[in-house]
Amino acid sequence: MQRVTDSNDLSRALLKNTAWGVLGEFATRGAKIAQIILMARILGAGEIGRFNYALAIAGLFSVMFDFGVATIAVRELSRDPAGPALRLYGRVKLLSSVVGVLLVVGAVLLTPMQLADRYLAFGLGFYLAFNDFSAYVVVAYRARGEFWRETAWRVGIAAMQLVAFIGALLLTHQVIWIVVALVAAAILGLAPLIGEWIRQPLVSGNDVGIGGIVKAIRECLPLAGTVLVGTVYMNFDVVILGQYVGMEEVGWYSVVVKTIFSLLIMPLHYLQLATLPVFAAELGGGSSSATNNRWLCGFVLSTTAGAMIMLGTAVVANELLTLMFGSAFSAAGPVLVAYVLIGFLFYLYTPLAQWLLLQGRQKWSLFVQALAMAANLVLVPLWVPRWGVWGAVLAAAATHAIIAIGHFILVLHAGGFSRREEGWWSLLRVAIGVTLGISVLKFGGGGGALTKCVALTLFLVCAHQEIAEFFHHTYLRIRPQ
Repeated sequence: MQRVTDSNDLSRALLKNTAWGVLGEFATRGAKIAQIILMARILGAGEIGRFNYALAIAGLFSVMFDFGVATIAVRELSRDPAGPALRLYGRVKLLSSVVGVLLVVGAVLLTPMQLADRYLAFGLGFYLAFNDFSAYVVVAYRARGEFWRETAWRVGIAAMQLVAFIGALLLTHQVIWIVVALVAAAILGLAPLIGEWIRQPLVSGNDVGIGGIVKAIRECLPLAGTVLVGTVYMNFDVVILGQYVGMEEVGWYSVVVKTIFSLLIMPLHYLQLATLPVFAAELGGGSSSATNNRWLCGFVLSTTAGAMIMLGTAVVANELLTLMFGSAFSAAGPVLVAYVLIGFLFYLYTPLAQWLLLQGRQKWSLFVQALAMAANLVLVPLWVPRWGVWGAVLAAAATHAIIAIGHFILVLHAGGFSRREEGWWSLLRVAIGVTLGISVLKFGGGGGALTKCVALTLFLVCAHQEIAEFFHHTYLRIRPQ
């Protein structure tokens, strides 16, 4: 892999900012995992199934709560720290959140379900709206490079929500009161955003009024399309599964998809957020060969890290699920093994989408995401009735394969690369290695010690150069000067 020597800023972003971000996200995810574990141990898989079924219905419209606003706002605020980007894009977020809540209400009223489940879906819709809007405060922290402040905020919110959850669970043993407690905690979490909002400059000039909101919406739409695909992928399959399989099966499937899987892709999310301000500032004056090479180097390093995370999880899938949630959830082990390969696709195409964003070509990502979403909407209702959970897995794999292939074509076609950089071959070797390793675990029979050794060996043979480069690069950054 081509070495880069002028990567001090990038390396510091990768190690310091990503570490802060991952620490904060671990607190958030850790609190959510603790909630699921307690619910599984005390209420059982059936109640988890009910909870996640209602959450999936509300989550189908969570694109309106996100709408791609935060990423665009970070980009603009990084370019103009004294500008009104926080307030400008905050208005878009407020408007889209109101629309999202109305859509959730309409969907719940139109979906055939029991009254108790309707209340669950209503409550979780409000929880998602308040929780996501309170998180908008991190835009100011990220743009200023204050990732430590974001971490402190996330830890505090996670602790508050966990306390509310545990209190409601132990006092009532009812899912509906758990949701009420979570909504109350999310409302309290708005306080830091209100304080930051007051300190930001007012929107002025051409951005005042409807015209400014429309302009901001246009900037956010391509990323909103990306978020829409994610929300469909993370929720549509659970909604359809709830119509064809029991709630216990929905429970352990959703544990794999919403809990374990989301935790596995978390480092990539913060890796991208940490590097976004650096590259946004650099590319403000246009692209260059040096910047392209620096980005490609970071891409290979993050993909290699993702491959190691995914394969390591696949090796201990059954043991991990049994340890965390109990023996009743061990049936989800084969599903988790399959899903880690889908997770690796995230590590491939998310940096590519970021590059298009930095180039101002995020609408191209929207086209790819729209195609993938259309495929998902067709494949899930077609395959789930035939194959149940495995139909949902295959539909997810096809969806993310489309996204990955589409983004590779776009970046190689118009990303300013020569296609001869060693980094592209490195990515191919890593992809082949992790695919072979997971395939052996999936079809090797029993998942015994020998099978696991073969899987790890194949990965090391294919990607040993990239693995060595990853650890060498990391060592150079953390060793005492």
